[in-house]
Amino acid sequence: MHQWYVVKTKPKQERRASLNLRNQNFNVISPFIRNKISCEPLFPSYIFVSFDINKNLWPKINNSYGVLKLLGFNGIPKKLNINFIYYLKEIIDQDGYVNKNFFDFKTDQNVQINDGPFKGFFAKIINKLSNERVKLMIDFFERKTTITIKEDDLLPI
Repeated sequence: MHQWYVVKTKPKQERRASLNLRNQNFNVISPFIRNKISCEPLFPSYIFVSFDINKNLWPKINNSYGVLKLLGFNGIPKKLNINFIYYLKEIIDQDGYVNKNFFDFKTDQNVQINDGPFKGFFAKIINKLSNERVKLMIDFFERKTTITIKEDDLLPI
């Protein structure tokens, strides 16, 4: 019976590992978040693979390009809770990208700015101005400052 397991990839090799495992007929989920100029993994250095542990095909996962190791205990892979996978499948589209409406930001929520001149800054949402823009409070050179930014440029923390 097929179950889902976690694979730790080599740094920034999620796509490579996913491709190599798919080429070996493994079912793989590797969710990504889109931003303006690139996309980033939702879970950096981790992908999810489905296989039947009773078949002896899974040991080759550790020898696949881009893979660091299959996570488990005492050499035995540790299966994921199926509810996690169901939820993950609900928030990604058919190409593996996180749906835009996944991040439903709220007032007083802490966020990280993911794009633009304030990329990497942490902030707090003051209020939503429209469906696409929010007002944030950031700590800019040890001074609290408010800015307005598009929701697409934020990640929850």
